[in-house]
Amino acid sequence: MVHLSPTENISLVETTTLAIQKCSLILQVLNSLSEGSPHENIILLAQAIIGAHGFQITVDFLRRLAVLRWAVQEYRDQSTRNFWTLLDAAIDTWRGNGGYKAWGNSIAMWETVKYMYDEDVAAHGNPADTEIVIIDIRNISNVQKSIDDWAKKIVPLPSNDQNKQSEGPRQK
Repeated sequence: MVHLSPTENISLVETTTLAIQKCSLILQVLNSLSEGSPHENIILLAQAIIGAHGFQITVDFLRRLAVLRWAVQEYRDQSTRNFWTLLDAAIDTWRGNGGYKAWGNSIAMWETVKYMYDEDVAAHGNPADTEIVIIDIRNISNVQKSIDDWAKKIVPLPSNDQNKQSEGPRQK
């Protein structure tokens, strides 16, 4: 029998909980792509993911969700661990040399994200066709703003070349 310290137990619980949340998120997104899904429209998927957590739906959130939905389609046959590594590598590629903050990279990255969102809307329905209200980013709660701010600062772990299998979405 293996005995873990209290710190190791907490770390194991946090890791397990995070893994469960990641798998649940991937499954929700994957199910939204099934024919006849009640969550096919990205805003309905966003509402299902948020549930009763009290977060508000913004255009930025919908665009990030479109990237996640693209990745679920692109890396459908990958294990969960590989999925997140490949998604991180794709985002890192979109950031370009010098990272997200380098001149010009943020514009190019957000154009890629907007393209994915526009493609998702064309394929799965326009959020404006629902009764769900999209909140202006300037009107979100401070808690949600903090999460959004931290999300923008996340940098993927250094990866080797075999992790960088994607160069991002293919433009039509």
